[in-house]
Amino acid sequence: MGILDSKGFWAGGRRAYLRVLRDEEKETLLPLQQELQRVANLTTKRSLKCDIRSIKAEFRKRRKAAASSRFGTV
Repeated sequence: MGILDSKGFWAGGRRAYLRVLRDEEKETLLPLQQELQRVANLTTKRSLKCDIRSIKAEFRKRRKAAASSRFGTV
C-alpha cells in the first residue's frame, strides 16, 4: 500500500485520489468537447459550453475539498 504518515493515513492517498478525479473529469468532459467540435447550432454550443463549465466547477470543488481533507499535503 505504501508509507503511512504520522496519523496512520496512506501518504500517497491524496495524490492517488487527485489522479482519479483528473481521469474522471477527462472522461466526463471528452464526449461534450467532441460534440462541441461537431455541432454548428449556436444554441447547442452555448448549452454544451455551460455544461462543460459546470462540470469543471464541480471537479474544482472536489479537488479543493481533497486539499483540505485528511490526506494532508502532497
